[in-house]
Amino acid sequence: MTDWHGHEKATSTAMLELVTAAHTGRTRFSRSERALFTACEFWAASRNRSLSELLRDDPVAQLKAAEGSFNVIDLKATACAVGRARLRLGTTFSATSLKRVTADLENILSAIEEPVDEPPVHRGVGVHLTDERPDLRLGELAHAVAEN
Repeated sequence: MTDWHGHEKATSTAMLELVTAAHTGRTRFSRSERALFTACEFWAASRNRSLSELLRDDPVAQLKAAEGSFNVIDLKATACAVGRARLRLGTTFSATSLKRVTADLENILSAIEEPVDEPPVHRGVGVHLTDERPDLRLGELAHAVAEN
């Protein structure tokens, strides 16, 4: 496992632009923008070993959203690992099983050579797809990807 010191500059810039846009009242985000936000948030939590904290409210839905986001930005191995973790967690789980599954997933993701900061991700962010939705707030981005 390599040390992670945060997102690359281009990723941080893209994320800052999305957060700033949401903060200033922008309500329409493309599928690729929602996917980037969700994937980066999930990736950062994984690399910082805080996935169980990120997923505490609705882990199954959040894992599904992350899986969808990684598929949208073409990180197939990462999406597959997240999907397997979601299936392993199931629909009835305890805090202990969530911690075990997320710790295992963090270990698996740290070994996958598919960082979210690679350039193909950034090329897709500027593309606004036809499935933009009105009134989508930044806090709703993660769950919106799973719905598509």
